[in-house]
Amino acid sequence: MVHRVTRRSILRVLGGGAVTAVAGVSLAACGGAATAALTGTTSASVTVAVAATSASPTSAVTSAAATVASTSSAAVATNGLALDFWNPATDTLGKAILAGLVDKFNAQNAGFTVKDSPVVSDNNYEKYTAAMAGGAPPDAMMTYDYTPLPVWAYGDALLSLDSYAAQEKIDKSDYFPIIWPMISLKGHLWGFMQEFDSGTLSWNTDLFAKNGLDPAKPPKTIAELDDMAAKLTQKDTGGAIAQLGMVPGSANGGSDTYWLAAFGGMYYDTLKAQFTITAPENIAALDWMAGSWKKVGGRAAIDAFNKLFTQKNDQNGFTQGKQGLAIIGEYNPIVYKKEFPNFNFSTGYLPVQTGVTYGTGIAGGGNVFVIPKNAPHPQQSVEFIKNMGGPAAVLEWNVKENNLPPVKSVALDPAFATQVPLMQTWLDMLKLSSTENHLVGPIAHPAVQQFGTLKGPILNNILDGKVGAREGLQQLEQQMQPVLAKYQ
Repeated sequence: MVHRVTRRSILRVLGGGAVTAVAGVSLAACGGAATAALTGTTSASVTVAVAATSASPTSAVTSAAATVASTSSAAVATNGLALDFWNPATDTLGKAILAGLVDKFNAQNAGFTVKDSPVVSDNNYEKYTAAMAGGAPPDAMMTYDYTPLPVWAYGDALLSLDSYAAQEKIDKSDYFPIIWPMISLKGHLWGFMQEFDSGTLSWNTDLFAKNGLDPAKPPKTIAELDDMAAKLTQKDTGGAIAQLGMVPGSANGGSDTYWLAAFGGMYYDTLKAQFTITAPENIAALDWMAGSWKKVGGRAAIDAFNKLFTQKNDQNGFTQGKQGLAIIGEYNPIVYKKEFPNFNFSTGYLPVQTGVTYGTGIAGGGNVFVIPKNAPHPQQSVEFIKNMGGPAAVLEWNVKENNLPPVKSVALDPAFATQVPLMQTWLDMLKLSSTENHLVGPIAHPAVQQFGTLKGPILNNILDGKVGAREGLQQLEQQMQPVLAKYQ
């Protein structure tokens, strides 16, 4: 997992695509800052392919890598059956953890063995898809991104796990309510998740105190957020931003999807599997965001402030003591403590609009284990990925990578909380949504990339005040109609 701001953008994973010149908080599934782009193909039964990813990640928690054995898992079982497991874990920590998990499986399993086959991140999803389309897929695959799952599931490229669910004792009640519809699309189960990501509000306690705000009392409502952001924002004699409260949708200010959730909205209802683009809550949220941009001077002023910092390796306005509020991922606190020992911050729930449950949040995409439709040994492959998505393996990965477990028995276990003390806010949020869901999930639809491409310029126009949110979202809904018609 990459513990830095250059991870997979939440704008893409949760909101459906990157937004030009709008840098929301970046969250990625462990191990990669994948920026999956979906393209068409006519090969075999795969109707949509996934292309490309970013460079292999590194982790700030490098010391943990030394504690994980990385011995080879390519030994052949006595009966000669060895599964080929493709995965993108070429980063130091992720590779060590995954190799160790495969080795443990091999040591405990007498029927067959598994070969750990890391695939270099550059274009790895394209390689996965090409192998499936060409009729020679591996036995099992893992992604560092959620986006390919709906593409492959709707493209008839994966093995449905329905017939194995009973014998493998797969129970939807083991997962958080928002997670099950992420892996069970079109009424069929397609894989298992290893982790997922989310963000919460964080604030610089020193800046709070310096500006007359109580560090123990963060904003809980949108109105309180507006008030505190204004008190924290300062301009120099030339009118440029010298200190910032927070600008939603800008660097470290959370993507649009966060704020739609804070207003009770979402672009896509994951539980109901339908787009909700022009919902009134969405309109209210985006109009509020545009107002926030206008208050601080618009895009030019925001860009000028962000250029004061490198925006690399967490060197940004928030960590450098010049931004009072931010949206951060569950993987950030441990990095901040290590890289910026003098940076004092706290975390809490996302501020919400009146009427929205305090504790509402985002369930981002995550690492997923799947089996190609024509995998050579489906029964054994199911046994393997069920193990990798099971409590023991999920616990090990999430403790070492500081991610959120999709399995309730792990995430809600006090023993897990003691091992990841800086993630307590996130675990409290998950507890609130363990039975009655208050989390907005990703776009679990194969049109996710098309949606993001169409949304980008429209969202920019809304934030720049060139068009109102209602008009902009109506345009987006109209542009999406022919896209969605292809999947009906």
